[in-house]
Amino acid sequence: EGCKLTVVGDTHGQLQDLFTIFTVNKRPSERNWYLFNGDFVDRGTKGCEVVATMLAFKILYPKSVFLNRGNHEARAQNAWMGFEEELLTKYGHDSVTVAMKPSSRVPSRVRGARPSDRATGMKQRMNIFGPGDRLASLKLYMLCQSTFDALPLSALIQERIFVCHGGLFRNENVR
Repeated sequence: EGCKLTVVGDTHGQLQDLFTIFTVNKRPSERNWYLFNGDFVDRGTKGCEVVATMLAFKILYPKSVFLNRGNHEARAQNAWMGFEEELLTKYGHDSVTVAMKPSSRVPSRVRGARPSDRATGMKQRMNIFGPGDRLASLKLYMLCQSTFDALPLSALIQERIFVCHGGLFRNENVR
């Protein structure tokens, strides 16, 4: 009671859209609650920043900000829809794609690696921010995936409104 709840879906890496939502509906606070209903990443170029912003508000207002997992918070989606490439390009890997083994969360191969790179599984490249820390970018990607894995699939508002993202997984145990 006395709180406003805004339900937001499908930001898809559009940081400016998220800021516009905050401008129109005010930023999250103890009285201004938000439920972000999945699909934070992919398609747009600022998925990492969108996730960081949402998580920062979750830390600031843990009882006022909620995040549901959508179908784009999954490794398979991130690999072909852009979030994986966004993180690895921004923070170290440039255009090299890292194939992840879902069960181990360890890189199974690095395309374009030279023989000297195989010892570490990494290849040094420059990105738009300068020389990237390739291992750190991979760790950031894996941390995002672990965070997505921990998100709930649904929320219940006032014990009567069920909210889940429309693009749920076909298979059980999706990681």
